[in-house]
Amino acid sequence: MKEAGIRALEMAEFSPEHLGSFGSSLLSLGSRLVGSGNEMTLVLPERKWWAKVFEDEGCRVEIVPSEGYPFGLREIRRIDRVMAKHRINLVHTHFGASHLWMASILKILRYPDISIVAHWRGGPARPNALKAILGGAWYRFLDRQAVSAHVANSILIRDKLAELGIAGKDRLLCIHNGIDTKQFEPEVVAGMREELSLRPDDIVIIHPRNFRKAVDFDLIVNAQRLVAERTERHICFIYIGEGEERGRIENLASGIGNCRTIFLGTRLDIERLFATADLTLVSWEPWCGESVNNSVYESLAMGVPLVGANTGALSRLFGPEHGVCAVDPTPEAYSEAIESMLGSLPEWRARARGAGRNRILDSFSIERWSETMFKLYEALTDSGTGKPGAGFPSLSGTGD
Repeated sequence: MKEAGIRALEMAEFSPEHLGSFGSSLLSLGSRLVGSGNEMTLVLPERKWWAKVFEDEGCRVEIVPSEGYPFGLREIRRIDRVMAKHRINLVHTHFGASHLWMASILKILRYPDISIVAHWRGGPARPNALKAILGGAWYRFLDRQAVSAHVANSILIRDKLAELGIAGKDRLLCIHNGIDTKQFEPEVVAGMREELSLRPDDIVIIHPRNFRKAVDFDLIVNAQRLVAERTERHICFIYIGEGEERGRIENLASGIGNCRTIFLGTRLDIERLFATADLTLVSWEPWCGESVNNSVYESLAMGVPLVGANTGALSRLFGPEHGVCAVDPTPEAYSEAIESMLGSLPEWRARARGAGRNRILDSFSIERWSETMFKLYEALTDSGTGKPGAGFPSLSGTGD
């Protein structure tokens, strides 16, 4: 029996409740690999319901309990056995320093011919994370010794990695996240105005983002306060997410009058909230000037216009023709943008539902993500022959 050309090991973690856009994208990649005669083995810290979802697509699932960074020696030995068992020739690390550490050690000591793809979703480019790992020297060592390609999920994170010298520019790619456009289908998703006791004339503004310290939530709340002070319209602000900053932000928003504020926590039916919304606020992360996350793609896929900062990828990827108003990251600028859109929401929604959704379908679907990642895997394994590749070409669907 001929050996598969691409034998990928995916080191990943998922939410206990749902796969989310990341899990759905990885599942699409697994289906593409298996369907073309290649293999995917998924390493997970524990077995949950989603393990069977991948197995049903023909992927392998191996459970390796997590021991934490940097002392996971037993974990490394277990992953070593998995790699030997399935003759892995490409490892894709998706989250955190521990995955990259283990894969790199195994490449240096045991498997010099494998390719490693390091996926960055923000953490290593933050100054506090760099301080914890010797100012980036550890990553630079791994870059020189082990990593074949670095993938950032946004333009700003890619540029920050290059600026800090964590990754060589010749091995840096930007491959934007993909979303399940069938899940975010405005014509078929029902809203939830009645469940939230909203009045027919309420204007619903949502902010879907977990409450992490890296995000400037004060900007959003202070913008809400200014809007509430200056408008007589019935406005409801809905915050969606969990995190260490939630209590503080709830207290900050509790004193805002003349509008309703709802904190919903984590939701598995986020598409229904987009179906309810008139406008989505996009938060800003000062550490890298970034303002794009999956909620941007999900909002536009549902035909909901956006207000976000113009300092990051948002204004480079989208514009007014897509239903996006990009402004300076200040409460005054955000509030003025919101107020200017309130009188013309039908026009903004029409742009978001038309050109905005088409942009998502063309460039930010899970199918596009898995197709681009598959091309990268082929390039790194010499077009799927199982041999180490010499590098990777310019891939369509990456970059700006």
